[in-house]
Amino acid sequence: MLRYFLSLSVLLISFQLQAQIPLDPQRGQNRNFGEMDFGNLDTPEDSAVTKKDENGNLILEPVPEQIYSTRTSGFIHEQDWLLNRKIEHYFDTTLHNLHRYNFVDKNNFAYQDLGNLGTAIKPIFYDLESDIGRRFGINSIGPYLHTPDKIQYLDTKSPFTSWYYVQGAQGRAIIDVHHSQNIKPNWNAGLRIYRMTSRLLVGTEPANRNDRQVTHENYIFKTRYESLNARYRLLFHAQSLKHEMAETGGLLIEDQYKTLFDNPPSDLNPDQVPDIESLDEIFGFTGAQLSNSLSDAESTQRNDQMRLYHDYSLIGRQGVQLFHIFDYQRRKYKYFDDSFAADSLYYQSVSKSEVPNLPTYTHTQRFNQLSNTVGIKGKVEKVFYIAYLRQQNYRYHFAIAPDIIIPRPLSSQRFVGFKGTYDLTDKIQFRIDYEGLLSEGTGTKVYGEMSTPIFTLEHRRWAAEPTLLQQYHYGAVYQWDNTELRDPNDEFAGRRLNSTSNTETKISLPLLNKKVILRPFAKLATFDDYIYFDTLARPAQYNQTITVAQAGLEFETHFNWFHQRLLGFYTLNDTEEIMRMPSLFANYQVYYQGNPFGFPIFIQTGLDLHWHDAFLADAFMPITQQFHLQNFHNLGNYLRGDIFLNFQMKKVVMFFKLANALQGVQREGSFSTPFYMTQPRSFEFGVTWLLYD
Repeated sequence: MLRYFLSLSVLLISFQLQAQIPLDPQRGQNRNFGEMDFGNLDTPEDSAVTKKDENGNLILEPVPEQIYSTRTSGFIHEQDWLLNRKIEHYFDTTLHNLHRYNFVDKNNFAYQDLGNLGTAIKPIFYDLESDIGRRFGINSIGPYLHTPDKIQYLDTKSPFTSWYYVQGAQGRAIIDVHHSQNIKPNWNAGLRIYRMTSRLLVGTEPANRNDRQVTHENYIFKTRYESLNARYRLLFHAQSLKHEMAETGGLLIEDQYKTLFDNPPSDLNPDQVPDIESLDEIFGFTGAQLSNSLSDAESTQRNDQMRLYHDYSLIGRQGVQLFHIFDYQRRKYKYFDDSFAADSLYYQSVSKSEVPNLPTYTHTQRFNQLSNTVGIKGKVEKVFYIAYLRQQNYRYHFAIAPDIIIPRPLSSQRFVGFKGTYDLTDKIQFRIDYEGLLSEGTGTKVYGEMSTPIFTLEHRRWAAEPTLLQQYHYGAVYQWDNTELRDPNDEFAGRRLNSTSNTETKISLPLLNKKVILRPFAKLATFDDYIYFDTLARPAQYNQTITVAQAGLEFETHFNWFHQRLLGFYTLNDTEEIMRMPSLFANYQVYYQGNPFGFPIFIQTGLDLHWHDAFLADAFMPITQQFHLQNFHNLGNYLRGDIFLNFQMKKVVMFFKLANALQGVQREGSFSTPFYMTQPRSFEFGVTWLLYD
């Protein structure tokens, strides 16, 4: 397979790119070209034609070009077969938001990372978990993972290959190679290779400009099979992921100046003048003129997974079906600091406790999970139902040295679940999902939805035990055991954490026509016994109810070549001292779209703006990979603007972007997380090829 990919890379240069008709970009969102969430292209009408000569012999005609396209390379997700959806998804090569390749950008700027591609990332608003039962608790790279709901199982009529490449400044790069082909008409297999890298922004000398901050590699094999009578179906994938990151601890700043950042220089008191003339000057320094808090620390995360879904129809196609899901995951997190003694002041400044005098430090956490789900599903008139049982077995241990391994015995857990849909009419549908823990402990999730042409109403509730990391940690910097009550007079002793729960109700009212689109929405969320990490980066629990209300609007206009989109909302939070988020949030995009001067090229070019007001954003503790509260560094109130050009020319889809183009208009720079600088103004581009033979 590797030889096949190398051969394709050589042949790619000589491919004759064929014309495709671009569709209206509102048909796709291109949230992430690297995830291949594309959409539709028109299918060519040409078909192979056979002719006979006067003697009745076949005349072989040249095979017409473009027999194969996106319409012959459909894919499904596991949930489609589980819910018996009779649909195939198709790749979307529309241009909208193609330039938003960065994971913060393509999530509508509602995330914060450490200022660089592939670094630890989290939502700036509240996060609703979806899993119950025992959970690892280290999710700092969650958006970068190819979870089972994102795996695409293709059915291609010809060998299909996609190439996606992004090159940004400071060594930021993404390459995503995806190949799939049918072994038989009812059996497809594919391989995907995904790689992401970025270079350190701070602390690099000119001779070491290639110092890596992030190296992310993911290899996925997948297959899809359906018996000839369509009664047996199978989906399987295996993947191996490795994510290595140099941990910097953020920009090294003297303590007396830490409270001054992201404040205008006019706010400085006479006795608070820093060594540099203006705080904005740091954004004009080169990487070699600045230093990081950690000099030689790194983290590694591994995630290996095998997953099998298969079902069998006992009565008819959808009358009664049996299904089974096997899932095995092996996760590993390792933290290593080769200069622990020199970095001890950094750890002490956050934890407010003494750390041992060790030249180096390392710890490793391993979490294995084996899951088996068996169930029955079917359809009776307008009702579709699923009922299942699942058992999960776990293995977990914490190692602070090769010869010091601290296992944590974990009992197996059993769950029962139900999913159901009812179609009152073609346009009015109801859905209910439930899953609960049968064994001891807390674990419940419920989801309900009512969909009508006028509005969509959703409600979800979730309750679970604390994560393994929140319950237990043993290391040189932090030690806690929150599974049992300790001495209440000991400030740093652990205490038993209760289960936590949250609910969310959301209503949206789409008002649509061909030119103007309005989507007002409102959310109300509550959190009980909320678990968070405090200013010392230790787990804590708030024993009262937190209420968060949101109201907003999505607004679009599309007139000929002129287009604009607005997303804005207001958030009201009654417990800002515990759960922190901006109150005002807005994205605005304006662009031209069309075929200028009749050239054989379809373009989309414009300005992408984002702003939210200032708030005390969470800081980051690398040793536990957790974001935690801090009380001195306001982030926000900074207008970010990107200038972009997305275009399609035959089979080539490409973007060019000037990122952070408005740097210097309001301020000389900003931070994405306290003491982690956002990337400076830079030029970036990306390109995609879709090949069908």
